[in-house]
Amino acid sequence: MSWQNYVGHIDDTCGQEKDFILLLKPEKKGEAIARIRAVMTVDRRIGDIMLQGTLLGTEATFFCNGKLILKGLGSRENLERFLDSLFPAS
Repeated sequence: MSWQNYVGHIDDTCGQEKDFILLLKPEKKGEAIARIRAVMTVDRRIGDIMLQGTLLGTEATFFCNGKLILKGLGSRENLERFLDSLFPAS
C-alpha cells in the first residue's frame, strides 16, 4: 500500500519555501494517524487536537481531523519522496 491510499488531497502554499497541506482519507485516517504519531518527535501538543514537531526530519503540524502541514519540502518531488518514507509500500 502506498501513500496515495492514505492521502486524499494535497495543496501547496505560496511563498519562498514551498509548504504543503495534506488531508488524509477518512477511511484510512486511523492507520495514518497511528503511523504519524509513531514517528513524530513532538515539541508542542495541544491535547489531542494538535501536534507540532518534526516528522522524519521535516517540520510538521498535525491536527486530529486529519490535516497535516509540512514545511520546507520545496517541491512536489520532495513531498512524494517524504510520503514514500512515511507510508512505505507493503
